[in-house]
Amino acid sequence: AFRLAVLDRLLDDPGLQGKDAENREGILKGISAIGPLTTESAELITAVAKCVHISEHDLPGQAGRLTHAIVRASPEHSEALVRSLIRFGGSGWPLIRPALLAAHDRQPELAEGLLLELTKTSEDDLRVVALEAMQWIVIRDRDPQRLIEAARVLGKDRSPIVRRAVPQVLARLRERAPAEALQILVDIEWENDPLLGETVLDALHPQYGLDPDSLADTDVDTLLRRLARIHSIESYHVLQFVAFASTRRPDQTVQMLLDRIEQTKHRDRRSDERWTPLPYNGHGLSLPGVAAAEHRDDLLRRIRDAVIGASSGERFWIPELFAVAAPDLDTGFALLGEWSQSTDDTKVSGAACLLRGFGH
Repeated sequence: AFRLAVLDRLLDDPGLQGKDAENREGILKGISAIGPLTTESAELITAVAKCVHISEHDLPGQAGRLTHAIVRASPEHSEALVRSLIRFGGSGWPLIRPALLAAHDRQPELAEGLLLELTKTSEDDLRVVALEAMQWIVIRDRDPQRLIEAARVLGKDRSPIVRRAVPQVLARLRERAPAEALQILVDIEWENDPLLGETVLDALHPQYGLDPDSLADTDVDTLLRRLARIHSIESYHVLQFVAFASTRRPDQTVQMLLDRIEQTKHRDRRSDERWTPLPYNGHGLSLPGVAAAEHRDDLLRRIRDAVIGASSGERFWIPELFAVAAPDLDTGFALLGEWSQSTDDTKVSGAACLLRGFGH
């Protein structure tokens, strides 16, 4: 009866019709080849995955749909199935998420308990699997507080790959617990991991994630300080945050960018992670808050004045920042004009250096 229920479910699955007919046939053959189904369903699912030529390390929707169908067809086996997938090892772990989601449809308390158990395992990859399931379960749960607390703990996890999976859970809490989610997000340490920084900032979105306008000024400052330490700020979500931060904290944003440029003279150019303080030619970098600030000219003078005594590496990047920060050529030229008649040779040569930023 269990086998027939699974087959009926698969036969009716629109995702396995049409262009996926070959995969559907492969799944049916795989089921037939295994023999009677038992609670050790991990072996079945892995064999089916191999039957349809699915990599053990990249199991796509067909195997996931089969897992979901098995759990829904026989919910009394859901706990045994999840535990057998855990024991089976790495090739079975990607199927834990669909098993937990299907179990949550029928037995939410059981699914949540299994999920919380996974968040405490010693295996980094299993904690990531738990978070991948959590991002869907947290929006279904009647009371997500236990899951929120688990996300808070994992946000401080020793493993960067685990911390990278937390922001997507937090983004799902934009309506249910936005204040708590924002605080957990800000508390995630990036160290010098740009990918982790990008995933944190990706969770900030006024419509689809956590609203950055709800960040306290001190939280914006914290994120800016972390941006000062990663080797590159060229990714889309990082640049979007820098543009936003300039509207809230223009002084701190300018100082963060100058600090990045200043670090150029201390960085080893031969390093595998080459230090790139700004995007080349300022591509994608926008500072609307600087242009709109009441003390705009003072901010631009701070950038301009940094060229005095700067190293050759710094003198490459400061003109790029000055050109991005100046709202138009007239404003930039006016500030450089303050130096053009100077008797100080360093200011005259500095103005000439800064003009290079407007050449592209």
